[in-house]
Amino acid sequence: MGHRRRRFLAGVVIATAVPILSLGAMPAAWAVEGGPEPVPDGSISDTFETPLPRGVADSLQRASGQVEVTVRLDQPAIAEVVADGALAEGDVPAEPVQQETRDVVATQQDGFLAEAANLGAAELGRTQLAANVVVVSVDAAQLETLAAIDGVVSVNPLNRYEKHELPQDTASGSLSQAIDYVQARPLHEAGIDGAGVRVAVLDSGIDFTHRNLGGPGTPEVVEECFAGADADVTGVCAEFFGPDAPKVKGGYDFVGDVWPNGDVIPDSNPIDSGPEGGHGTHVADIIAGRSADGAHQGIAPGAELYGVKVCSAVSTSCNGVAILQGLDWSLDPNGDGDISDAVDIVNLSLGSSYGQDQDDSSFAADNLVRAGIVVVASAGNSADRPSPRRRSPTTCSGSSTPRAVTRSATLCTRPGRRCRRASSPRRWRDPVTRAVSAARTRPSRASPRDRSRSSSAVSATSPTRPCSPRPRERSPW
Repeated sequence: MGHRRRRFLAGVVIATAVPILSLGAMPAAWAVEGGPEPVPDGSISDTFETPLPRGVADSLQRASGQVEVTVRLDQPAIAEVVADGALAEGDVPAEPVQQETRDVVATQQDGFLAEAANLGAAELGRTQLAANVVVVSVDAAQLETLAAIDGVVSVNPLNRYEKHELPQDTASGSLSQAIDYVQARPLHEAGIDGAGVRVAVLDSGIDFTHRNLGGPGTPEVVEECFAGADADVTGVCAEFFGPDAPKVKGGYDFVGDVWPNGDVIPDSNPIDSGPEGGHGTHVADIIAGRSADGAHQGIAPGAELYGVKVCSAVSTSCNGVAILQGLDWSLDPNGDGDISDAVDIVNLSLGSSYGQDQDDSSFAADNLVRAGIVVVASAGNSADRPSPRRRSPTTCSGSSTPRAVTRSATLCTRPGRRCRRASSPRRWRDPVTRAVSAARTRPSRASPRDRSRSSSAVSATSPTRPCSPRPRERSPW
């Protein structure tokens, strides 16, 4: 068992604490300090079978007007054809093999988009590593014709996601209670704190100036860094973001600072700013927060964080295209086309009320799980409101790779209100499951002067229920 796998399992018992396409080549926006660990060349699986066309999703049959859809194509992305658990086992294919796989996907996507343009379709984004998916806006009357283009497997709706807030009604739990609830304290006392494990938080970004996340928490620094939210991280702010930072080692902003009130404008700075920011910071603190004096600790205080901004700074909305892009980014943080620097864990603490049908983010997340990344995602979004169906981006994988979804949510309200824990989840005895939890939180939006105060929540998770394994599709090689 390789070094990466041993390190991963040592950390996952505690570190996966909580909370869950690139448009061309994305800037690295900082990745892993010192670059990826050298791993032996792996191989491409020979069990991939080209999927059969599935047509247009039932939920789109009555659609009218302009719609946003994800189109899956049949050439496999690299995450679909690596060996099961390749990243955790250090079994990643050589860079030329990975690049060839991506080139085939890119060529197919370009050809599809050329034909789709004749139908009036406009590209919104694409993924090439986690899944071979293109996102387009098109008139619903053209969906069947779009699905008939050579190489199209399926046409699915682009789902809507959100952060969520509730009215004030009950008291909050504490992070200390959460640590005890998932029985992480004995691991802390044994010196196991998630050190060496890298967690990508797909959310509203991370406030890396916060005193529990490596920053000083002073009003002057907070204000300076927030003022540059739409620009590269420079000056004093760069001390707290990037490979040499104490906690937040990198990330990317896939939505910008004005969407949905304006255009999506990606940038390299994922700081959690804006009137509706703070959710990702809250989640990150639960996962791996640690104050300089050690008095405040998250569930896995030794873990490293990557802020991947996919949710709005000015509303509760989360962008479906950005979520796909964030999953792709998590496979290749430094943007060099080699997935050997993939993060260990991806957390998505977001969703929709009552759940919703799975979309292609589920497919992409499933491929990450297969490749060896633990994906932690919420199973619903409205606390004690039921989630009657498995929601996207919950994974449903035939792989034995560990994975978890939340069964309840902790939701925090706006300033002056209090957080509450929702319905009590079942308590699972498996030690990995106890520690791998996903928080559904809504933090209070504090002023810069209040940023030094910690936030807290309580949540717990259960492993995904068994589901029918997705047949591996035969490799074209």
